Amino acid sequence: MERENRKKEQAAFFLTGCLIGILCFVATYGFKILSFTYDGWLLKGDLDLMQHYIGWGHYRNSPWTFPVGLISTLSMPYKMSVIYTDSVPAVALLFKILSPLLPETFQYFGLYGCFCFAMQGGFSMVLLHRFIEKRWVVVLASFFFVLSFPVLQRMYYHTALASQWVILLSLCAWFCCENDSSIRRCVRWGLIGALCVSIHSYFLPMSGGILLFSVLERILKKKNANEPVKSEVIAGLLQILSFCAAGLLTLWIFGAFYGGASAIGGGIGTFESNLNTFYNPLGHGITGLSFPLYYDFQYEGFGYLGLGGLFLVLVLAGAVIRNRLKNKESAGIRTYLKDHPRQVLIFLLALLFVMLSTLPNLTFNDVRLIAIPLPGRIRDFADIFRSNGRMIWVADYLILLALFVCVDRMMKKQQLFLMIFAFFLQILDLSGEIRQKQAYFNTEQVYTSVFEDPAVLPVIALKQEFILMDEDTALMMDAAYFAMKHRMWTSRFYYARNIDAKVEEQKEKYRQELLDGNAREDAVYLFDKDGIGSGEYPELIRYEMGDHVLCVRKK
Repeated sequence: MERENRKKEQAAFFLTGCLIGILCFVATYGFKILSFTYDGWLLKGDLDLMQHYIGWGHYRNSPWTFPVGLISTLSMPYKMSVIYTDSVPAVALLFKILSPLLPETFQYFGLYGCFCFAMQGGFSMVLLHRFIEKRWVVVLASFFFVLSFPVLQRMYYHTALASQWVILLSLCAWFCCENDSSIRRCVRWGLIGALCVSIHSYFLPMSGGILLFSVLERILKKKNANEPVKSEVIAGLLQILSFCAAGLLTLWIFGAFYGGASAIGGGIGTFESNLNTFYNPLGHGITGLSFPLYYDFQYEGFGYLGLGGLFLVLVLAGAVIRNRLKNKESAGIRTYLKDHPRQVLIFLLALLFVMLSTLPNLTFNDVRLIAIPLPGRIRDFADIFRSNGRMIWVADYLILLALFVCVDRMMKKQQLFLMIFAFFLQILDLSGEIRQKQAYFNTEQVYTSVFEDPAVLPVIALKQEFILMDEDTALMMDAAYFAMKHRMWTSRFYYARNIDAKVEEQKEKYRQELLDGNAREDAVYLFDKDGIGSGEYPELIRYEMGDHVLCVRKK
């Protein structure tokens, strides 16, 4: 009965958190982007956001294959997985299945963003309630998770990476399901492994790290109780195996290994987090401050806690120092580890992800403190997750959780004042960011492709493919968008993992065809104006488009 009541209580907190998340989403982004047929905001925004939407559109138009995640119309003749367009693979697959029932123009990114906010609210409240009984504290604290600065930074830039509720779900699997059987834990962690890949593979090491520490805690509990640990070790290994196997299987089903696409991105050591990340707003907060970075790409490791969070850090740091001065006698490290294994493990887990996110080049502001050389094979493996700065998010949420738990347990007399003041300070810090998003997302955005020009459109009517002899990214994206709308295909696209060598090899084949006088009748060739001489390829008709030249074969 007690367990059933606990589950009902968790469900009530989860639903309350979901409602808070939805309200926060609507207050920040409005209702307009929830319209499935409104896509102008996706095309007028960041190129990465355009990539995600166009990737979904071409995935929808591509014929069914196995693996099920392959796109066949974006880099002909090569196929690539929808994983590499960051289009939230699981959602893309769902709506591809439903495609016959959907309107011709259809976007799910508005709805998915709202879903992320709902899940962020739901799982944060379940997690907080596991340690905090006072409902009003849980509700106020949940806003720090729902309106997390890292989530706001990623949403509608790298939308899949705004799914940081996966981290909270993994923490709930550790802290809120302690009494589950080993079979249930195996199944749960297997589902989480598959979920990580189905959304974004960068969540695999984050959830995987949480899994390892949850297993370690159960082993330590057995050991401290002088009980045999063998069964717990076996159960832990099975959970890890389930997680890894489910992740790899899901990668295979979505075609991540198809066609020789490399998971290695290159650039480890450039996309790290900076040691100033927890207090560096990078211009996002109300103060407008932005402390220097060693590499510009260190924005990938953005982990700003907000003014409310930093206020609580200072208050609690002062309280800890005061208590230490009053009580000079303290237990040794070994005793503390035995009496408080969970607190120690949480600290070590946060420390681990700080290290994973800031190495191999440890930097503070624009100064490099340490540079650790990585051997070739280790570097190749690390390059799979080259944007390792993102790992800071695990530490971010653990710090927020620890702050509210400590306020609840250490500052009972001042708790009401501290929580309300921190809440309003955090909202004040977020206000400028929210107003900026409201201004963009509540304004009608209209996108017009350059290929819709009345002078150009008749020329490319009934053509089947764009062959890009030009590497301009904006033109490439526009061509891919036009191709998506008119059921064409393109020879090149911007993926999360490049296949440039293959594309360049194919481009040389196209060039040789032109030199041999064998221009394709159904193709539209796109050149940089400086990349095609006035006398080259006499069988092509040319149309100038700014800095580019559009060519088709003479009839």
